[in-house]
Amino acid sequence: MLEEEAEKVVEKCDDKATGPAELSMVIKKTKLTTCNPHPLFKEAIDGTDGWWSVVTTHGESGKEIVNSAELQSFATLANAEATRIGCAQKNCDGSLVMACMVYGKAPAVGKPIYKVGKACSGHSDCDTYAGSKCGKDGLCIAGYPDPNKKPEPEPEPPTEKPPTTQGSSEGSSQEPPTESTSQPGYLHPVDFRLITVCDLLHLHFALFLVKTPHLRQEMNTWMD
Repeated sequence: MLEEEAEKVVEKCDDKATGPAELSMVIKKTKLTTCNPHPLFKEAIDGTDGWWSVVTTHGESGKEIVNSAELQSFATLANAEATRIGCAQKNCDGSLVMACMVYGKAPAVGKPIYKVGKACSGHSDCDTYAGSKCGKDGLCIAGYPDPNKKPEPEPEPPTEKPPTTQGSSEGSSQEPPTESTSQPGYLHPVDFRLITVCDLLHLHFALFLVKTPHLRQEMNTWMD
């Protein structure tokens, strides 16, 4: 679970700590001035030079935004191909350490964070991941994170070996049916409405209308 990985990082009480290589992470340490950490978490996202708001000072309106040293946190959260997020926080002797793990990896420096385009108008516009849907706000709700993964076929039911009939010859005996140890196969479809990009980002970002989903709605929900 991504939140468990985030917990491991904040337990170190070090805003220079790193997470697993296959994930992207944003982390911040700030002075704890209140018993309620939610405003501080919200400030980490939207405040001056916050994880998300850095794009207002370092991004260019109307142009394709590429990742840069200044936009690392924004690229992590706005990554068009991200599908899941998990966050944690810890009181470290009067300082609040906050971290969020995001799957998958943010684009490399110099690479586009997402494609600028029209908002989706129907489910067919959302084809990055299988099973995705177009939300009422014009953003795609990610379906299955791996578009190439297909459900495994249901196994064939086990067959029993027919019993042998005792013959007239001496010494022959009826062999009992072989009891199969195979279990019936069941497909358990996973609900990948996880913390998807659209679920996590309630995008009030006037600079762009993006066809792809983002990671903020759930974060705002946590803060409310």
